[in-house]
Amino acid sequence: MKLSHFNVLVAISERGSLRGAARQLGMTQPAMTRSIRELERELGVQLFERSSSGVMPTEAGRAVTHHARTIQTQMQHTLEDVQRYKGAESGTLSLALSTAAHVAILPRIINPFLRRYPDVRLKIIEGLYPALEAGIRDGEIDAYVGPVPKDLRSRGLVCDVLFENPRIIIGRRGHPLAAATSIAELVDACWVTTPVMPNTENEVNAIYEAAGLSSPKIVAQAASGMSIISVVASSDLLVPGPREWLELIASTNLLVRIPIRESTFAPPICVVRLERTQLSPPAQYLNDLIHRIAANHVRQLAASAGG
Repeated sequence: MKLSHFNVLVAISERGSLRGAARQLGMTQPAMTRSIRELERELGVQLFERSSSGVMPTEAGRAVTHHARTIQTQMQHTLEDVQRYKGAESGTLSLALSTAAHVAILPRIINPFLRRYPDVRLKIIEGLYPALEAGIRDGEIDAYVGPVPKDLRSRGLVCDVLFENPRIIIGRRGHPLAAATSIAELVDACWVTTPVMPNTENEVNAIYEAAGLSSPKIVAQAASGMSIISVVASSDLLVPGPREWLELIASTNLLVRIPIRESTFAPPICVVRLERTQLSPPAQYLNDLIHRIAANHVRQLAASAGG
């Protein structure tokens, strides 16, 4: 097996056609067909099936493509590490963050990191751990900052807790329940949840269960901050959001905090990365920066609460 075989395999899987993959890699279609046939003969399995809609990977093809992407990523990391040992600080670092981390951590990362490593490109991804874990394990994501349920933390990954993650209840400005001060007043509310927990409904259900109320009506789920803001601001749905959104709420005319007395928590905000023996200097600096900014965030919250 050659790296060129894997490049062809991934390109065809992503494009869904030989023509599109050939154009992407600058190869002829016959050369691409020969490459796939060589790989199929070596592995002893069929990797693709032709259909009226294009070329689709078989079950074996999907499995091999997954490993091929991992190999591509590791090869890219290897080349970047070699360049750094030669004195060139360049390449790409992929940083995934939840909506809370986008507010609390990301704005304080950009300038110091780019001043230190101006030729390293930061690839920013928004998402939550359950959907991103495979990318972290494959090396496609260098670090994730956001809530991580304790029962999802596993071997092979370093998971450092940064700070706790209390939630606030958010609705649109002018919401008929905007003045509610108890969860009992929200008994008939409809909700949108985020996939923070393996069972996404638990984030809301826990508040109701603690108050001895039956489970609420959950009608939507959204993973990105933009989706949540759009859904909540244009409907009567409520959402449990990160405390860090208070500044965002105050700076817009779209959302309000529903001031209920009851508290609810999501899993703590953590930083997660693949367990490696040695981080590259930019990756180590990014990791240190995340921890330092998180510690400052905790001190600021404590000062605000005390004063």
